[in-house]
Amino acid sequence: MLAILQIPIFDFRSASGAAESKLANPSWPLPLVNRRPFIRRFGKVYQRLQGGVDDWAGEEFYCDATNALQYVALQDQRFKMDDKHSQQLKSIFRRFYSDGQFVNKIELGLRDRFPFLYADDKLPVDLKTIFKNILQLPVKVSGQQVSLIQAGRQLATLFQQATTRHKTAPKPGLVQEGEICLMAIVEQGENYSIPSEAHAIKSFPSIELFGYILYLQDHYIKCWIIRIPTGGFDQGSPANAILRNLRINLMRVHAEKETIKGLLNAVQQRRIDLDSKEVNTTLLAKYLKDTGEKLFSKKRSGIEQESILDFALRSETEVLPGDTLAILVQKLNDRFAVITTQNFVDRSKPMDKKLLLFLCSNPSDKNTLDFGEELKIIQKLHQSSTDRAYFQIAVRTGVEKEELKELLVQNKPDILHIVLHASPVKGLYFQDAQQNAAPMDVEEWEDIIELQQAIRRPSIIILSACNSEGHARAAKPYTDFSAGTTTVFPDQAGIAYARGFYTILFNDEDTGPNICHRSGVVEIKNRKPPFDAINGIDVYNIMQTF
Repeated sequence: MLAILQIPIFDFRSASGAAESKLANPSWPLPLVNRRPFIRRFGKVYQRLQGGVDDWAGEEFYCDATNALQYVALQDQRFKMDDKHSQQLKSIFRRFYSDGQFVNKIELGLRDRFPFLYADDKLPVDLKTIFKNILQLPVKVSGQQVSLIQAGRQLATLFQQATTRHKTAPKPGLVQEGEICLMAIVEQGENYSIPSEAHAIKSFPSIELFGYILYLQDHYIKCWIIRIPTGGFDQGSPANAILRNLRINLMRVHAEKETIKGLLNAVQQRRIDLDSKEVNTTLLAKYLKDTGEKLFSKKRSGIEQESILDFALRSETEVLPGDTLAILVQKLNDRFAVITTQNFVDRSKPMDKKLLLFLCSNPSDKNTLDFGEELKIIQKLHQSSTDRAYFQIAVRTGVEKEELKELLVQNKPDILHIVLHASPVKGLYFQDAQQNAAPMDVEEWEDIIELQQAIRRPSIIILSACNSEGHARAAKPYTDFSAGTTTVFPDQAGIAYARGFYTILFNDEDTGPNICHRSGVVEIKNRKPPFDAINGIDVYNIMQTF
């Protein structure tokens, strides 16, 4: 396996009043290597052995970035894979690339040392584990030790310092880091498993491409996984030519995306003030127009782009806050640049996420429910999960009976989790406008869920309420998974069930709700101190699926 990690660094000094403070050498994108150019505190500039690519400037030459980033005892960093084997990585390259204008990137190459992974009798290693190990490698930048996932800020600062003229104070906010992109290229004979959440993006002759979003330490990491034939790295193999173009293209698209996003945010935050005479709006417009023509071309390097761009340009955060686009329309005076920007914004909308709608109701004439602790557990598990990018949580407390249908229609939840009191006779105890109990019987509940299924079918319904079996059974025809209780169900049991259920769901969404349910039951069963049986029933058997 070859892993490549990219840290984008966008630099808007050349379009601002800080242009003259930036060093002119190396003369990117075509530095004169015969003059032995270098970037101080980074390294020397070299020409790529196989040259660049036709579509993107700045891919033919690179600066050795060995001095900018050092691994901390990489040879000693081992990560346990199974009882007998551990992971060890070898550094292949550390390079800095620049288009000479706004786009810069640091790319790190790492190769594994896992000959045992080719053996058929070994359990496959999840690439998700490998990605986490790489991102948490300890490194040093400017003498400061950080994990690799946190190194972008220091590298951007170091780059700005290294390329600013002496006795000139760097202007803040114009050189910043983008989000990391990670790529893994695996041969078909290697015993890795692709994360179940990864999306199959495209297939080429003998090559498969997958996209995956990993959430780690408050970062959304876009991961590309390329599976090639055994021997596909060999220079003469048919797959190698496709692989090289694909690899360079994917990484460059990410760097351009992060640069455009950085530019829009800089305008919105007025780090780039388009009203200032010092700002070169012509240069900004030209960049947006030229980059848009390349990004949105139907084919590049012989590779169809549409399905790739759907994943590559998607952002996990809002790309264009405020009225930035309107400002650009007014100031740039370039119709094609504006069209490009609008197209980029439209393609960069955050990915669709599964919505978990958490509803609770606690009428004043009923015992107080500890729904806050159950919600807190769910939110904490979501925040710390590896698959956080695939879920979002909406919460509504004090739900009135009359507004349930409206809440479901408005939110269209994929997962519905309800916490309240219930009676085997009167039903689910919502509340009315005066906070008095307003019970909902099985028939009314079923009518609402049947209607919701026609609008958007919820995949999971959990009724964390005493005596909710009848309502759970009624919901079953209209959902893929329905869980409710057969008798009284303690608050603490609901909390334990939620912990077990969502620990699995948020970290491996494709496992399926039945296994999540089993995890919830096990969590109740293993609670210390254990629950006392209720009406002769073990508490871990009270929450049932129907």
